[in-house]
Parts: sequence; C-alpha cells; structure tokens
Amino acid sequence: MTAIDAAALREDRPLAGAAVRERIPLMMPSLPTARELLPYLERIDAARWYSNFGPLVSEFEARIAASFASAGPCRVVSLSSCTAGIELALRALALPAGAPILVPALTFIATASAVRCAGLSPVSADH
Repeated sequence: MTAIDAAALREDRPLAGAAVRERIPLMMPSLPTARELLPYLERIDAARWYSNFGPLVSEFEARIAASFASAGPCRVVSLSSCTAGIELALRALALPAGAPILVPALTFIATASAVRCAGLSPVSADH
C-alpha cells in the first residue's frame, strides 16, 4: 500500500482510481513513534536485559495491576502468548484431569493445544 492509499484509509475517503461500492471500516492502530519508544529502548539497553523478567516487564505488570486496584489486590503476569494464557487460566481453575472444555470449531490449533497442555479434553462446538 502506498502512503497515499494509507492516508485515504485514515481519512475514510475512497482510494484514487478505485470503484468502491461499500466501504469496510478498518481499525488503524495508534502506534507510538520511534522517538516515543527510544527512552524505553535506552532503559532496556542500559539494564542489558533484552528478554523476559527484566525491569521494564516488572514495571509493566505493576502498572497493569495498579489499574485494577479499585477491584482489590491482584497479581499480573505477562505471558509470551495467548495460548500460554489460556493454559494458565485453565490450570488455575483446578478442574479434574480430562474434564471436557468447549472450544470453537473454527479456531487456531493452539486453542485445543492449550486445553490439552492443561490436562483437559477439548470438545469442538459448531453452534
């Protein structure tokens, strides 16, 4: 996509030369600029910690937990993927081994995989 096309999408106007009958609204993420990210990258570099459990991750988790303070004390753990999150949430339920867990039929294999990794049985649902 050219810069002109991206601008047209942001301004919700038809693309040049396109015969568009119906517009499909798109969500354009609001991403930080490189300048806004630089202080964080400098902190990561200064700590020499480029992976999990570094000081910025701990700060991120604390900020998220603080945003839920009105609901009572909580602990936030960031994970590498939603698949890991599904598995962790299912393990936290302490369900009996092999308990059936309903999963959507049309999904990525990781959904059922997370259920299996938690020691439970995925059950595909169509409706």
